[in-house]
This record gives sequence, C-alpha cells and structure tokens, in this order.
Amino acid sequence: MKNNQGTAIILSLVIVSVLFILTSFLVRKVLTNTAMMEKAGEEQESYALAKQGVLYALDKLNTWDGIEPDYDPTDWTPNEVEQGNWSDYSNYSLMVYKDYIPTSGGYTQKDGYITIESRDLPKKLVTLQAIADNTSPLLEYVRFINSDVSFLSLQGFGDSANGAPFHINGDLILTGANTINLDSDSGDRFEVSGEIKPTNSDDTVTIHDTAGNLSDVILDANDNDDDGYKCGFTRDASGNLLAKEKFSSAYDDIIQNNGRYFDGTHLPSSYDQSGTSPRYVTGNALLRWPLINHTRYESLVGGSGTPYYIDEISSNDESETWYDMTASGWIDDRTSSVPSSENTQSATYTSPTAILVILDGNGTMSGTAGQVGIDDGQGGEVAHNNVIESGEWRSYPTTNGVIYSPGNLRILGIIGDDLTPNDYKPIIVSGGTIYIESNLAKGTSGSSLALIAKDWVTLNSTHRFINRDVVNTSGDPWNNQSNIRGEPDNDGTTGNNQMDITVSFESTDIAVLDLGQKVTTDTIRLKKLNFPDAGGSLTLKVYGSNDDTASIVPGDQEFGSGYSTEIINDDVDFERTEGSYAFRYVKLWLENTHDSNSYPVYFDAVEIPLTDLNAVCFAQNKSWAVISGNISGYPFTVNGAISENQFEQSSNWSINWPSITYTHDSTLTSNPALPPSMNLVSLKRR
Repeated sequence: MKNNQGTAIILSLVIVSVLFILTSFLVRKVLTNTAMMEKAGEEQESYALAKQGVLYALDKLNTWDGIEPDYDPTDWTPNEVEQGNWSDYSNYSLMVYKDYIPTSGGYTQKDGYITIESRDLPKKLVTLQAIADNTSPLLEYVRFINSDVSFLSLQGFGDSANGAPFHINGDLILTGANTINLDSDSGDRFEVSGEIKPTNSDDTVTIHDTAGNLSDVILDANDNDDDGYKCGFTRDASGNLLAKEKFSSAYDDIIQNNGRYFDGTHLPSSYDQSGTSPRYVTGNALLRWPLINHTRYESLVGGSGTPYYIDEISSNDESETWYDMTASGWIDDRTSSVPSSENTQSATYTSPTAILVILDGNGTMSGTAGQVGIDDGQGGEVAHNNVIESGEWRSYPTTNGVIYSPGNLRILGIIGDDLTPNDYKPIIVSGGTIYIESNLAKGTSGSSLALIAKDWVTLNSTHRFINRDVVNTSGDPWNNQSNIRGEPDNDGTTGNNQMDITVSFESTDIAVLDLGQKVTTDTIRLKKLNFPDAGGSLTLKVYGSNDDTASIVPGDQEFGSGYSTEIINDDVDFERTEGSYAFRYVKLWLENTHDSNSYPVYFDAVEIPLTDLNAVCFAQNKSWAVISGNISGYPFTVNGAISENQFEQSSNWSINWPSITYTHDSTLTSNPALPPSMNLVSLKRR
C-alpha cells in the first residue's frame, strides 16, 4: 500500500491537469464565442450605421432644392465631390462621387450615376458602396406606387392588346384571381420591390405576354405547378404564404426578354446599369422619392407676382366631397342647385378652390400658338370667373417650362403646335390637388406634360355631358330643352327625356348648347340619335365653338362632315380630323332642302368623350383618382406615367367607370424641372 502512494499522487496530478486543460479550453471557447458574438453585434451595428449614411445621402440628394438640373452634394459634404474625401457625421462618414462609378481599376466616369460610400464612424468595421441612378423614374414607369397594393378578385392591369410598365415600391397583396397583361416586345415590366403575398391558398395572378413570346405564368398560392414553372407560392413553418425563390426553367427567358414579373424579395428586381453590361441584381430596389420643394419651384418661376406663379385660392383636400353628390362643389346646371341624393341625371363637380389653367398649344383659342391661359386676373381681367380672357393668355414658359401654384389647379388643353409644328414640354406644379377637367391632348408627338401635385392628381369626368338649357336658337323651336343630360333610363322614344326638333322644309335651324366651361376633345357624341331617311334632303352638322350666337362664325370648328344617313336610336360620333380642339359651346346645324316635307330629329344627350390623357402625373402624398359622377363611363386610356404614394381609391369610382388602361408613352423624356429622385440600383460591401 505504501508503495502505491506515489502513484496516487501522480494520478491525482494528471486528473487535475486534465481538468485544468478542459476548463481552460472551455473558458477559451466561451471567451472566443463571446468575442465573436460581440464582433458580430458590432458588425451588425456598424452595418446599420453605414446604411444609415447611404439613406441619409439619398434623402439629401432627393430633396435638394437647387434650381440647376444636376445634383450637387457639395452643400452638405464639405469636401469637393470629385476628390472623394471623407466627410464625418455623428455616426458615419460619407464620400460621394458625382458622375463616377467604381470599377476594378478604380473610379470611372459614368454620367447620370452617383456613387455613395459610407462607413460607420465609431468602429470603422463596415464600408458600404452604393450606386445610384439620378434619372427620374417618373418617366420610366406608367404606374409607380410607393405603398403596398391590394388586388381584388378579377382585377386586371393593362389590356389584352397593350400592356404597360408597372412598379410597386412595397408589397402586392392578392385576393382571388387576377391578371396582368405585359408585352415582352415592348419590354413591359411588372415589378414589386417587396413581396407578392396571397391572402388565401387559392389566390392566383396570371402574367400574360400580349406579344406571345412567352407562355402565361400563373402564380398560385397552393403551388400546384400547373404551369410547369414552379413560380407559385409556398408556406413557411408558421403557415405564412411565400413566393418561390426563382422561376426555374422560365427564369432565363424572362431575363432575356426584358419583361414580365419581378418580385424584389424572391427574384431579381433592380436593374443595374453601372457596368458595361446592364444586369438585374438581387434584392430590394431602394427608391427614394422626394418632397415637392415649394422654395425650389417658386424660385424656378421667378417668385410671387411673376406670370408663371399662380396665387392660390386654397390647397385644401376636397376628396371627401368627390363621391357625395349632395356635397359642396356638385351642381345641377339646369336648376343651379345641389343635386338630390336620388338624382339620376348627370351633374357636374367643380372645385370651388381650384384655378383654371388651359393649354393652347396650337393657338385655336388665344390666336397664338404656344399659349397658356390662367384665370388669375392678369392684365386687369376678372380673376376666378371660369373664363380665360384676352389679358390672361401668356406664352409657354421657355426657360424651364414650369408653372407653379401653392394651391389647387384645374387643367385641360392641347400640348404642342401641330400647325407650325412645335413641341412644348410644360411642367405644372401644385401644392394641393390637380383636377384634369377634360382631355389633355398632344398637338405633336414630341410634346409632353408633367402634372406634379402635393396631394391628388384626379380626372374629373363630370363635365362631359351638356346638362343646361339651350342657350340660343334660330329657326324652328327645340322641344324638351331641359332633358338632354344623359339619363340612364332613356329609351330613345320621342318625347321621353329627349331633345327634339321638327325641321321645316327649305329651312336651316341652329341650336347653341353650353357646357359651362371649356373642354378639349376631337369627338362630339350624340347619344341615342334618331335621324330620318330624308332622301338626302336633311343634313346635320356639329360644331365646337367659343361663341354663343346662333350662327356659324369664324373660329367655329366642324366635327366630322355633314350627316344625312338614317339612324334609329344609336350613338353617333362626330370626329374632328385635325385633332383635338378646345371649346365651350356645341352648335347643332340642321338644314332641310326638301320643297315640301318636314322631318323630326331627336336624341338623348350631347356627350364629350374623354379620349386622351397624355401626361406624367406625380401625386406626392395621395394618389391618382377619378371623379366619375353618377353616369357610367367607358374604357379610357392614360398615355403617360402615373406615380403615387397610395394606391388609387378605385372602389369609389370603379362601378361607374368600368376600366382604365395605362399605357407607356415612349416619347417622354427627362426634364430637369421634375422632382429629383434617386434609384439605388446596387448596394454592396466594399
């Protein structure tokens, strides 16, 4: 036993040593893990601080209030931009390169791009490099929506023959079956920066290629793979519905055809043109929209009191009254009273706080091409009387094209002079709401118009029916003069809510009808016209006029040609071959050359169809909307671009206005007077 005492001591020392080593190892492991966790936490914090610097730079670039077309960060970074010196802030450092992008060989000049480098200031563990495109995306998308969007069942976008680009800077929530029509030949895109999220397991959206280059892609919540592309939705562990990671076999075709659908969370969505070969990059596209800077636009027009600064009546948001026909602004023009809640006849809405602006590109109203009329009392005229008088006409602004008001505006007219011809590109900016009161037509294909509103850009379709008594007549009397207002229950029977006249033999009759304000159109429509077979002895002509005398005077424009064909209870369009014209009165001219027979003519209503909206529309705080009234509309096309911060409140007007198609205007070009905006096309660690 005594001989084993030394062995026990040795064994004890070995055990203690092993325990010490294990303990040291565990302690070291814990310390290492703790250090790694601390480093990871510091790196996450550093990444967040560095990204904060990028977002700060984007906001500063977007809200820059200078009047020059270029972005200039020198006022918030104390160093010269091109030198690439770091500027320190409280939590990050910034370095900005204007018109340069990073390449493997250093920085290379690239006009239209800005490189932002940002690193966390406390630890300097993370440096982020962002490449931003400073071309306004207002002109690259028909619809750009900054908020989340919900598609309800059977909702479609575009039509079967003509698609359009569409971008949602948020999530797309689906309910039911939906269709998106895109044309791959035109490079149409439907982009979602966030995620497409169905609400139920059987929700779908079909992406249809109108050009026929690609098969339909069906995104289905239950991912039953009917289309073969496995591009539907799956559920995560919590039961949430998620989109697939990629299109599988269809992926290459979609990229190569530069069209179709992109989901920023699951598919490429950012189009990076910083390299020699443009490419889509994975990840959310950070698109930062600016505020309408009143100082900037007031400076652009030369300040208050200048011809292109419109003093406001008000910039109040009146949207709560648009769909309540008993509210302020609505009127029955015949009775000059507010319509009753049971009213079934066409009534008009006119904002009491918006100043009228009329574009007269071809000079048919003002006598001089390239004029804009503003009902602001210039030249000693009467302000706010709904009439553009001679002293209120002025030439289009030529320096930067901007017309600015801090208040609400009402717009209609013709852009561009098709007689000379000359292109015009005006920009109209409102600190409130812009009401589109009638067609905004192009006189020339190279002309364009930007409408920029702090709140709403809304199409006011209620001025399209004549619902006033006959202003003036010559010849035979007109009957039922009060009932020409587009009632939906008219049956085309003479004497039943119709306007009618019996034209005596060897006589000419003229009736003057008043729309109440100017409209712009290339078409005048007679609803449910009944015209007899008079053997060529009876002729009907339709004129647009700005004169209320019962005769055809110089300046009156004939729409279509003389009409003498029998028709029974149908709509007839009289189209002006020279294009749109702005006018207030419609003159109906009837001539009977028969030597003994008289002929009755009757119809339900005179309508001014809305045929053209050619404009870039930007609603900063609200959205695009339609004031439809209570008389059903018809398919309507927006040719241009619409950008908004909220999805339109279509439930308020979609019943009366069945469909609007948004198409892309390829002639739109960038203009330095549009709001600066910045698209972050790539963001990576340096």
